[in-house]
Amino acid sequence: MWETPMTVLCATDFSTNSQAAIRLAADLARRTGRSLLLTHAVDLAADDQAWRVLVEAPDEIEKSAGEQAAARLETFFEESVDPALRPKLVRFEVGMGSPAEVILELAEKEATAMVVVGTRGASRLREIFLGSVANSLVRQSEVPVILAPPETANGAMKTIVVGLDLSPVSAVVLRRAATLAREQRASVHVVHSVIVPEVTGLAMSLNEPASRLPELRAERHAQLKELIVDEGAEDVVAEVKVVVDAPDRALVDYAASVQADLIAMGTRGRRGWARFFLGNSAERTMRRARCPVFVVPIGKDD
Repeated sequence: MWETPMTVLCATDFSTNSQAAIRLAADLARRTGRSLLLTHAVDLAADDQAWRVLVEAPDEIEKSAGEQAAARLETFFEESVDPALRPKLVRFEVGMGSPAEVILELAEKEATAMVVVGTRGASRLREIFLGSVANSLVRQSEVPVILAPPETANGAMKTIVVGLDLSPVSAVVLRRAATLAREQRASVHVVHSVIVPEVTGLAMSLNEPASRLPELRAERHAQLKELIVDEGAEDVVAEVKVVVDAPDRALVDYAASVQADLIAMGTRGRRGWARFFLGNSAERTMRRARCPVFVVPIGKDD
C-alpha cells in the first residue's frame, strides 16, 4: 500500500499556522508523484456563527458555509504554495462536521498514503489541530499522520530521526521511515531511549539498573543494527544512537541537535513508548518539536 502512488491528504482551518502543513503536503506529493487533496471541515456546532441555527434554516446555513469554504479553499492554497512547488494534481473538498471525523472519513475513502495537518490552528474555541483533533487522528487513523508545526522548513528533507523501542512494531516504523527517506533522498538517524532512574528520577520498576548502562547501551545498539540489516535499511541509515533519557525528550532533543527535518515513530510500543502519542506526551512533543512528526499507525496485521 505504501509503495503505490496515492493521495496526500492535507487539512486546513485557514489559519496562517496551517500554511506550513499545506506547503509540506504539496512538496511531499510533488516529489513522490502523488496527488494532493486539500480539505476543510465546516463544523457549525463549533463555529463562531453557531447562533445562526436559532434564526435561520440549518440547510441554508450549511449550504452557504460550504460554498464559502470551497471558494476560500482554492484561494488559500494558491496563497500558500508557490506555483513551481505544486504537484501536478491538486483537488479540493469541503466536509461538514467535526475536523477529525471529516479527515478520517476522507482518508479512508481516498485510500490515502498519509495525512498532513498543522499542530496549531486559528481558534481556541474549535481547538483545531492542537490537542483533541491531532490526538484523535493519531489514535484512529489507519494511515501515517504528519503533524507539522508552523516553523516547518520548506524544501527537501535531508535528515529523518526515527524513534525505535525494539518492540515488534519497530520493524514497521523503520520500514515506513526508510521508504520515505528513499523518496526524499534523506538519511535516517535511529534513536533508542534507555531510561535510568539516577538520570530521569522515574520509578525503579520502569527502568534498567544504572550499573548495567554501558552493557545495556552496547546490547541495544547491536540489536538496532541487526534490525536495520533485517529490514534492508542500511542504504539510508546514517547513524544509530542509544540515548539515556525519556522517549519524548530523547527524540525531540536529538532531532534538534542534528537539525532534523522529520521525527518518525509508531503509535504502539513497550513501556513509556506505548503511550507516547497519547495524552500529555503527545502534547509535549507537538509543542516542543521544531520539525514535523511522522506518526506510523501499527495495525493488528503489522
